Formats: sequence, C-alpha cells, structure tokens
Amino acid sequence: MGLDVEIRAATLDDADAIAAVKYGVWPSEKTEVNQIRSAMQDDEHVALVAVRYDEVVAYQDCFITVAADGTRRWELDQLAVHPDYQRQRIGRALVVEATKLGRDYNATLARALIQVSNIASQRTFARTTYQTDRTIYSLHIVTNALEHSAVVPPDTHLIPVNTFSYHGVWIEGQFSQEGFLAARYHLQGVAGALIPANDHDALYAAANASYRLVANYQWWVAQL
Repeated sequence: MGLDVEIRAATLDDADAIAAVKYGVWPSEKTEVNQIRSAMQDDEHVALVAVRYDEVVAYQDCFITVAADGTRRWELDQLAVHPDYQRQRIGRALVVEATKLGRDYNATLARALIQVSNIASQRTFARTTYQTDRTIYSLHIVTNALEHSAVVPPDTHLIPVNTFSYHGVWIEGQFSQEGFLAARYHLQGVAGALIPANDHDALYAAANASYRLVANYQWWVAQL
C-alpha cells in the first residue's frame, strides 16, 4: 500500500465520514447519512474503512444476497477512495480484505458490479482474484410504485437490498413484463434489473413496465 493506513470494520460512528468520502467521489449523487446508517445495521452487511491519522479516507461496503437456487453471494457493492488518496493501492487493499470476509458469511463466491466505463475500478479488481466473462448487462431501474396488485411470477426472484445509496429490490430469474410490474407493486425504494444487453425481449419488457436505463455493467467474480 502506498500510504500508511489502517483497515478496520466500520461502525455507526463512521457514518458521517463515509458519507463525506462518498460525496467526494460522487458529488452528483444523493448522499444520505441515514441511509448509510440503515444499511450498516442490517444483518449480514459489513463495511470496511481505510483510516489514516484518524481520518476515514476510503471504504468498501459488502453484504450477502441469496440467489433463487440458494447460492450465497458476497456482494462488494460500493468501493470509494477519496480523490485526495487515490492511486495509492488503498482500493486494492480494501478489496482483498473485504473478499476474505465473505467466507465468514458462508458465501461461495464474491462479486462486484462494475460499470464498463470505470476503468480504474476494473484495474483494481483485476489485480486481485476477480475475473469477468465480459458479458455486458444493462441496468434498468424504476422508483415509482405500482398501485394495483400484481403477483410475482414463480420464475421471478425478488431480492431485498439495502445499500449505502438506496434500498429496494433486485429482480433476478426470468425477465418478463409481469415480473417487472410485480416488482413495482412490492416496491419500497428502487427496483432494478441487470438485463443482458443482447436480450432484446427482456429490454422491451422492462421499457414497457416503465423502467429506465442507467448504464452498462459487467460482473467481476472471485470464488471463495
């Protein structure tokens, strides 16, 4: 590591400092300290912070999700290094330590969703044990709930998530307009789906259910 920093588990007392780092990295995004605190209090949710001279300069947020087949996945959801401390290998150190924690939560794999344009983050994960198959996924989200009732199809899997940026559901399994609408009915926050960029039927169904495109991403995965 380029700088003398300590990596430790974050506590609720770090929430304000984490919010400051988050804002420093993504100033155009909404940053809410209460949302960060809420995520930190969830079971099977851990954040690590990098501290230099008692100042939080970076963090990595992680949590468990469970796939429809029962696979436990360790999600490295948000990695942020304050601009004043970037290019010092702090991000890489956080990824290495955060990945190890996945074994403590009985996860079989760790993964990170990285925007295709985020070359710096791709390089950070590539320098550890993570790999990508380079499949491109288009993230579609919706924030307005559906007022009338909608049943979740049996082949659609809704996963509740609570992150440093939002709370809501991830949609997995078979993509259909019925599934996208059902997620909106059960919505409390944000509903999102990662749709293969070449799955035109699913993309059309998402658009018909009023989901909007955010950006394109790739999964980076490490076996635990």
